[in-house]
Amino acid sequence: MTDVKRKPTTKIKRAISLSAKLDGDLVELCEYLGISTHAYLVSEAAKAIQRDRLTFLAKNSMEQMTEQFRKLAEQE
Repeated sequence: MTDVKRKPTTKIKRAISLSAKLDGDLVELCEYLGISTHAYLVSEAAKAIQRDRLTFLAKNSMEQMTEQFRKLAEQE
């Protein structure tokens, strides 16, 4: 295996509180999947954040293009 040098990353700690039922469901699911609860939560949070961020960026881009088109249309 090749040693890959990685840049050190700054990690920010976040805390969440789960209901007893939700935590039990999480533990049960992670045991079935064979992963830690931490790994599961981080993975799912990353998916949701990237999905929602792309939606946000696309919306902003469309608004900017619409505004530019409106300004061009007003000039003519």
